[in-house]
Amino acid sequence: MALAPDIDNKSHMHWMYPFNSPTQPCNTSDALLHCRCMDCKESCIEPPKEEEPPDYEMVGEVKLYVFIIILIYSLFCGLVILFGC
Repeated sequence: MALAPDIDNKSHMHWMYPFNSPTQPCNTSDALLHCRCMDCKESCIEPPKEEEPPDYEMVGEVKLYVFIIILIYSLFCGLVILFGC
């Protein structure tokens, strides 16, 4: 007893016929025929370009605002030591 159909005997496959309808490309401009991006890379839109981060002013290897904070803190500590004693 065979479980697989007999493909040589085509008499029982009279209901099968080839799919011969016209096809459309996946990246067509028609909204009804347009494919999803995950199905067709050609239909994907370009992602927006990422903006480059702004260049910070540097003092040596330290960013300028960090250098200014360190300078102000050092001056404050110097004044506390100078006038606190």
